[in-house]
Amino acid sequence: EDNQRQTEGMKARGIYTSMNSNGLLARRKIEELSKLDMVFISLDGPKEVHDKQRNMGEAFEKALEAIRIFRECGIKVWTFTPLTKGDLQYVEWMVRKAEEMDFFCDFGNLSDHYLAGDRLDPLYPDKEDHRRTVDWILEEKKRNKHVGASVATLEFVRDTYRINGPYEKFPRCYSGKLFSYIDTNGDCYSCFDLRGQPRARGGNCVRDGVSKAFFSLPDMTNAQCPECCCNSAVEMNYLADLNFKSVANIMRWV
Repeated sequence: EDNQRQTEGMKARGIYTSMNSNGLLARRKIEELSKLDMVFISLDGPKEVHDKQRNMGEAFEKALEAIRIFRECGIKVWTFTPLTKGDLQYVEWMVRKAEEMDFFCDFGNLSDHYLAGDRLDPLYPDKEDHRRTVDWILEEKKRNKHVGASVATLEFVRDTYRINGPYEKFPRCYSGKLFSYIDTNGDCYSCFDLRGQPRARGGNCVRDGVSKAFFSLPDMTNAQCPECCCNSAVEMNYLADLNFKSVANIMRWV
């Protein structure tokens, strides 16, 4: 009930609301979530791939069920598929599933996150296979509205391959200027990947109020963050920079 009231309150103020989810509790929570504008659901590929990478039986069925439920409610759905060694061969499957169920599919790279250590190494695809796959997605994008990310972001995905920054082609970062991350205790950080780091922390939204907390964020212009591969952050940065490819793309589905 609290989540439902919060969502209705944000909608009443004209705030576009979305949520990231694995889809497991969609049916149970749909009454609370029915006012959302958009839901992002992780989907790695067909059942054998998705269930294995999620280490959970029926994760695939739950994800597809969630997509159906949200679409029946008129809520836009995006899926995100990381481009791993096991996923590349199923990229076209993902695109056809997006056409069939009327959602947007998105693809991105793995992140060399400090919490993962070297455990991600076996998941990285061959570099040339990766590039050919993203080139195929870019070609498909020309005719298929269900490929969600902009050409600019997909080119970034293709040209970065392994996230170890800083990047020559990385868009100017507006984190902490136009968007931020609010932690569960109310602490405001420049972005999600910098949570917990004092260098990226501003005020506390509960104690100081959202406006004061946000405008107290430190300048991260020269942070040279080493691990940002979040497609939504990359896309937001391209949009904020008025990149034509990104702006043209968002006009297709807003």
